[in-house]
Amino acid sequence: MRATGPVLSFFKNENDFGLAASALKGVLDRSLDPIHIDTAVKVIRDTVSYANRNHIVELAMRDKKVMMKSDTLVDKRLIKFVYPPPTLWFGTIEKMAPKFWKNGARSITKGYVKLHDTSDAAKVHAEKFGCPETCVALEVDAESMVSIESYTFTTYEEGEYCVKEVPDQRFTGRMDK
Repeated sequence: MRATGPVLSFFKNENDFGLAASALKGVLDRSLDPIHIDTAVKVIRDTVSYANRNHIVELAMRDKKVMMKSDTLVDKRLIKFVYPPPTLWFGTIEKMAPKFWKNGARSITKGYVKLHDTSDAAKVHAEKFGCPETCVALEVDAESMVSIESYTFTTYEEGEYCVKEVPDQRFTGRMDK
């Protein structure tokens, strides 16, 4: 699916956003303390089955009444929509590179694709999926994703960027082994 206008949400539609916000607010109204982000994900998954941490981040960004404990890796005060560097890197295993060049990259489970500002960081991330010798970094034209296709990027850790998907034509074909 290619973006045709501003991509401002990780939710599939505004109705899902509203349902998730209502479910989470119901729990927060009964709690005196902020809740852990993983607890928040479990709460909204009953309503929006594809929800993940990125959806909670969006809820926190769009609705100031949503609060999370900051003892997780994701602290809502550090999450922001950003303009990424012109070039980012996607980590994968070498035998999967042709698939991404042909079909693009999207996550079925997380709802976002993680990109990195250096090829080395992308390869380290790819080691979760294969041995270091087979890991590669694929170059992504992030500048065109923003300026031509209006993709929105978020970040909550320095050097890492999340986006809903990477279209096939935004992989430059350059690979760093």
